[in-house]
Amino acid sequence: MKEQVPRVLLVDDSDLFRAMLRVYLKDLPLVVLEAGDGDVALQLLESTQVALVVADLNMARVGGLELLAAMRAHGSQTVRRAAFVLITAEEQNSPHFESARKASVDGFVTKPVRPKVFRELVQQLLLQRA
Repeated sequence: MKEQVPRVLLVDDSDLFRAMLRVYLKDLPLVVLEAGDGDVALQLLESTQVALVVADLNMARVGGLELLAAMRAHGSQTVRRAAFVLITAEEQNSPHFESARKASVDGFVTKPVRPKVFRELVQQLLLQRA
């Protein structure tokens, strides 16, 4: 039986930022999906299984923390168990970090994003979910 290639969902309201993250992941054996905000991501998660969601903290409509909370409370175990990485420009002592930890975030990436660190975190989380 052929192994399924993991899907990673990039969620950010900046097309340019999503494109940059996509470039960072281009050499990894995975499928990259994109959503412009947390609302669109939740709709996509209703119909598509993903192993990892990478979302920006601050987005115009539904932000990363709201998306994380909605996923962890979702009726589908597959959605609840997907790994989640929060991207933020805020300092680690920000209240958002504590809120994300309480909501069972799997990792953080701070801006500016360092490509090697980002790729390694994605690979680590995908290996844990394999």
